[in-house]
Formats: sequence, C-alpha cells, structure tokens
Amino acid sequence: MPGKEDILLEEQFTQKRMSAGTFLRLVSYLHPYRRAFYFNLAFTFLATLSQLLGPKFIQIGIDRYLTAFTTAQAAMHGILVVSLAYLANLLLGWFLSATQVKGAIAIGQGAINDLRQAVFEHIQNGFYSVFFSSFVNSLRTNRPIRCLAMYTDAILASTVRAVCCTESLCSTCRSNI
Repeated sequence: MPGKEDILLEEQFTQKRMSAGTFLRLVSYLHPYRRAFYFNLAFTFLATLSQLLGPKFIQIGIDRYLTAFTTAQAAMHGILVVSLAYLANLLLGWFLSATQVKGAIAIGQGAINDLRQAVFEHIQNGFYSVFFSSFVNSLRTNRPIRCLAMYTDAILASTVRAVCCTESLCSTCRSNI
C-alpha cells in the first residue's frame, strides 16, 4: 500500500505542466499513424458538420412546409423530403462518429504500444541490462518473491525516467540510481 509521501509525490507529478520537450517526444509516437490521424481529424470535422446540419433541416421543414405552404399535398411531400434528408444526415453522422471513435482508439493503442516498446528497449539496452541478468539468476535461487518486488520497482522507475527524461538527461538519471 502506498505511503503518504508516495501519494503526495504522485499528486505533485500529475499536477505538473507538461513541457514542450515531453509533448514533442509523445507526439513523435504518432508519426507512423499520421495518415490515419489526418483521416480521423477529417471524420471529426465532417461528423460535427453533420450534427450542425440537423437543426437546419428541422428549420427548413417548419419554415417552408408547416407555416408557409400552398397545398396540403405540397406540404406533405416537402416534409417527407426534409424528413428523409434529416434521416440520411443522422445515419451519415452516426457512421462518421463511429468511424472517428474506432480510428482514435486504433491510433491511441498503436501509439501506446510503440511507447511501451520503446520503454522496454530503453530498459533492456540501458543501465538495467545488468539488473535483468542478475534478476534471472535470482529467480533460479529460493528468493523469487523478493526478486519480483525489485523487478517491479525497477520497471516503474525506468518507465517514469524513460517518459520524462530526454536523451541528454538519461546519463544523469542513470547516475542518480
């Protein structure tokens, strides 16, 4: 169970503003998905436009065919046309929104998987490569629980450092451990 100091440290970390360098490092993980990202932005724009057109169709239906009509037959036909256009707009908006959400999920999962891969490569190729070899040797002995706790602590520390530190600071982070 985390202590009071741990909770305060986590709270301080979450309230800290993200620096431009950290933001650019995180955005770099979206680079392989930029085409899908731009399509997702287009679908978002079109879905918003579709939602804004709905009230306009209702306005047209009321103004042209309920208040100012020449015959009942023309009013019925006009309301039917506007209703079908409104229904088509709703279906198009639903399709665009669903496509946008699925695309955003796929982009986010891909970026997070790439980030996870980079973190583990950083851990395995960096300072902790010595620790991992000793970890495997410790598992062969009778201390697997203690070794697993050390492994978990090392991964959490490495993850925070890999995400928050720039490449120039990695040697500083390694020397502080």
